[in-house]
Amino acid sequence: WMPWYDTWSGNFLSQTSETVWKKNLADDRVYKLESMPGWTDYDVGISPVSKNSSVISLSQQGRSLQFTVPSHSNVAIFSLQGKLVQRIGTDLSAGTHTVELSKIPLGIYIVRVQGKNFVSNKKIVIR
Repeated sequence: WMPWYDTWSGNFLSQTSETVWKKNLADDRVYKLESMPGWTDYDVGISPVSKNSSVISLSQQGRSLQFTVPSHSNVAIFSLQGKLVQRIGTDLSAGTHTVELSKIPLGIYIVRVQGKNFVSNKKIVIR
C-alpha cells in the first residue's frame, strides 16, 4: 500500500483522516517497510525532497509547453502508465523554457521536474 502524496494538490495527508490511516496500516495485506524481508540491510540513499508543486510554473498552448524552473532541473514527460515519453532536458538552467510537443500523440501526460531540493509533477493534456 502506498499513499499518493500529490493527490488533492499535495494535501493528501491532511485530506485523509487518522482513522483511515490506522485502518489501512493495520490491514494484514499491507506490507510496511519494516516488515519487508531484507529491507533493513539495504540503504536507499535517498534524502527527503520538497514535494511542493508550486515550485515550478507550467503553461500550455496547443502543442507548445512553457515552464519556469527555480534552479538547475531535469524535465521529462511520462505517460500515465509511468513510461518515459520524452526527455526534455537534463540540468536545465533556472529560468523559462519552451518546448514543442509535436511528436507526442494526443493524450494525458505527466511533466516531471526534478531539481536538487524539489520534485514536481504536473498533468498536461495534448489535444
